[in-house]
Amino acid sequence: MDATATASVAAGSDGDVGMTEAAAGGGGSDNEGEDNWDNVASGSEEDNDGFGGGSDDDGGGYSDGGDAEAEADEDNDDDGGDDEDDDDEDRDMIILCSSSVGRWERYEAALEAAEAAEATKRALSSSQDVARKRQIFAPREAFAMLSRELTDFMRSGNTEMAIETAGDDLYHWLVDLGSFDPASQLGKDMREVSRRYCYSSVRLRLRFMRGLHPFFPPSVEVVWPHLAGPLLGAVASHPLLALENWDPWRPALAAVAQIKAFLEAHARVDLDNPANDIRRHPTSTYSPLERSLARLEALSGMPPVAAAQPDVAALYAAREDYERDTARLAALAEGGKKRARAEAATGAAATAAAGALAGARGREVVWARGTGYGSGSRTGESWNVEASQAAQAARDEEIRGLLAVMASALAWELGAEGPAVAGTEAAAAEQAGATEVSGSAAADGPQQQRGKAEAMEGVETEATASDAGGSGGRGSGAGASSGAGTSGFSSQGDEPLLGPGGCAEVIRASCLLPFLARELRGASFSDMGSRNSYYTALLTVIRELCRTSTAELLWSPAEQPRSPADAGAAGAPGGSSRGSGSSLAGLVTGSLRSAARLYLNVLAPSAGAPPPPGPGATTAAAPGPNVASTSAAASALPAPLRPIDKAAVAAQKAAIEADATQRMARMIGQIVEYLERHRPPPAQQQQGGAAGAADLSAHEASGRGAEAERTASGAAASTSAASGSGAGGSSATAVYLATLKPLQVDAVPDLCRSHHYASQARGEMAAPRTRAVRLAKEIASLESLLPLSESSSVFVRVDETAVHVWKALIVGPEDTPYSGGCFLFDFYFPPQYPGVPPQVHLLTTGGGRVRFNPNLYAEGKVCLSLLGTWSGDKGETWNSEVSTAVQVLISIQSLIMVPQPYFNEPSYEAQTDERGKTMSRDYSKNVRENCVRYAMLDVLRHPPVSLAEVVRQHFRLRREPLLRQIDSWADEGQAHDAAHAGRLREMRRELAALMSAL
Repeated sequence: MDATATASVAAGSDGDVGMTEAAAGGGGSDNEGEDNWDNVASGSEEDNDGFGGGSDDDGGGYSDGGDAEAEADEDNDDDGGDDEDDDDEDRDMIILCSSSVGRWERYEAALEAAEAAEATKRALSSSQDVARKRQIFAPREAFAMLSRELTDFMRSGNTEMAIETAGDDLYHWLVDLGSFDPASQLGKDMREVSRRYCYSSVRLRLRFMRGLHPFFPPSVEVVWPHLAGPLLGAVASHPLLALENWDPWRPALAAVAQIKAFLEAHARVDLDNPANDIRRHPTSTYSPLERSLARLEALSGMPPVAAAQPDVAALYAAREDYERDTARLAALAEGGKKRARAEAATGAAATAAAGALAGARGREVVWARGTGYGSGSRTGESWNVEASQAAQAARDEEIRGLLAVMASALAWELGAEGPAVAGTEAAAAEQAGATEVSGSAAADGPQQQRGKAEAMEGVETEATASDAGGSGGRGSGAGASSGAGTSGFSSQGDEPLLGPGGCAEVIRASCLLPFLARELRGASFSDMGSRNSYYTALLTVIRELCRTSTAELLWSPAEQPRSPADAGAAGAPGGSSRGSGSSLAGLVTGSLRSAARLYLNVLAPSAGAPPPPGPGATTAAAPGPNVASTSAAASALPAPLRPIDKAAVAAQKAAIEADATQRMARMIGQIVEYLERHRPPPAQQQQGGAAGAADLSAHEASGRGAEAERTASGAAASTSAASGSGAGGSSATAVYLATLKPLQVDAVPDLCRSHHYASQARGEMAAPRTRAVRLAKEIASLESLLPLSESSSVFVRVDETAVHVWKALIVGPEDTPYSGGCFLFDFYFPPQYPGVPPQVHLLTTGGGRVRFNPNLYAEGKVCLSLLGTWSGDKGETWNSEVSTAVQVLISIQSLIMVPQPYFNEPSYEAQTDERGKTMSRDYSKNVRENCVRYAMLDVLRHPPVSLAEVVRQHFRLRREPLLRQIDSWADEGQAHDAAHAGRLREMRRELAALMSAL
């Protein structure tokens, strides 16, 4: 076996520069570079010396140079000498493999011990959890499989690639690819690289997911050379590496071969880029910003903006041309579905027995789920709140660490003075707290970001923690791995720099701007507050872009191609799945600024409140002479004897969250202040500045967060805008939305003066901060979460001095007996909120004479499992962590105000025969008549003061559709009840007269 190839598989520091024989001599001619092409470079001579336990003196070492091999050839010309050398090489290879396996096992055992000592188990993202469910191997079995694959490769004598581990971490590979087709463009470029920079391999970094291998794909990163175009991101996000395409039964080396084939067919080297000199840039020929953008592309699943260009679209489409076993992948996916069905069937077993005892039988669901009465066809499935939150937190942490590295990279690239917003008045007051995520990146330097850098790799954060703890005496083990992380920075200046212009260029072509826009547009402020560390990281990146050289990016349209294939089919740059032309600046200066300002205003009255007591606090007494002794006595008690004050724990948690969310809100203010002071002329904004005005339509088009919350409440069907007929209908819809949107949420004085819960609100002895913090988030989110359309809308008023008192107006959904009616509700949030649900009272009852629904009583009671006024399945009842007042409003709108409310009555759902249909028709007939009488005529004659303008504008703009609707109801009822039809026609005339006067 060739000595050079043997040495190349040795484990060593990934920061070492590998060279061919010609490179070791300080360069060489073109011929020398070509002669050594098959000798793939790897570790340095120093690192590769002495592997296998020997040294140069005893013959146990493996030198990386070609001199040892040449001398051996000269001294062993006869056949006997050759056989003896072969035996020595075989023996040394066995020693090398055994030594490597031993080091890997010791490193793995240390990690397992560290994990066992941790109190909490690391959460998994949703995709990682899918792989966990597919995993059939124990951790040690998976380790043995990967170890065997690597040692088998070491013994194979393969000269087309070389593999080494980063330190002693078996799950972190450095792969050097060589022997490219000499006729390919990459092969030609690599010969030029060999001549200029004295290395001849393409290095890849692979990170496997510990505990999930082989069922979770590794992350792949190009280390060197610097390839032309978007190849770094194209490799990182290669479809082969997507979970749905990953084949766990194929060796990892097969995936490497596929990546190599893709590079050989499509890659070119950016030969004139000075970063290709790996003696100056041994960590990577790509800057930290470029690497983090490529990793973001892989994690987010978003193609880069550059994929709208035909040539880049063709490159991305070419990635689909790889070998795959579609039948095996389909079987793997089907196996997951079967497991899910089996788990659901297990969960349904208990309810099936109860259903049999109750005489339940399989029947069609004919009423709205979620109203507390069950469906008669429950499957036992429910939303696992804790699992969902854990998966979201794991995904957030993965991307948050990546964004932190990106923010630090921007600070390092764009200058140590910090972003331009740091000079504003708002920033001066907030500078100490607002840099929680990125820290003083410019002042600290990049070296301090190594721990965060591991998150950019996407997987092994625990390895970093182990490395940081030190592993003295391990040699090339954990310490070497940590020092060689491609994502980290180096204070020795070995990282390539792009400069301000280069940063702007790579960001403009990447997926960063569309990703930031998607995340901010799709989030409510409540969600942002609950996940404040994640959104603070997003905003920190935006803040770092608030500089002269990059600010124009924030005003440019944040467009995302539909997909590489679609972009290629479009055949023109700039194709976008969204025609809104929205910009990040438009989003931040629009609804996000409004929400942040509202949040800070709501919390302002309690801003000076003292910090809440800790979890062990047993008294809430005011400070006095006995406080110190009381605290000392309490702390002297044994920990198990002190009861846990859940209220104090919740208050402390709320205070921490409020502090972080207020910093985030003030950071938004900083960014807005800078953007307003540096707003470019309209011609330069490329319609980006119009995003603030168009934010509503953009939010409805892609508001994933809001839609997710609505869907969780079952409200998606009722929040879509009514489709107008022709241009006139579209115009009327636009006018309705534009007129009513500014009226949707408002804070008004003296709301308690005419409120059902006024006495409870006035009788409160304290204003808990936990409630204030939670309500601040919810109020700030109302504008983005409340539905607004011609078909149905929700409006809210908040008492400006008592934010726990609300009044709401729900416009009945179309195609229901409540259509177009204005139904008023009073909301009260007791001091225990959010530990308990809000109290809700219906005001539109005809003075206590009308029961509009089995769930809406004449005395005003609202029967809903979410409110605790009726029992419900798990996932339907109030959850203090995720349930909100918006969910209550939308549940009433879409789950109570349904097309056939008769079937909301308990046990009536089984009446699917003709008699049941007749009863339902008669019930809806009465609801329609009372809707016109009390939810239209009465509310128009006596509108609530705080919502009077909403009532007037609603009936003014919906005049004709509402009159046509009443005509339709009258015609439909004529055949069954002529008196009912007559009453409807009479009320129609009254309503038409009132609306004509508006």
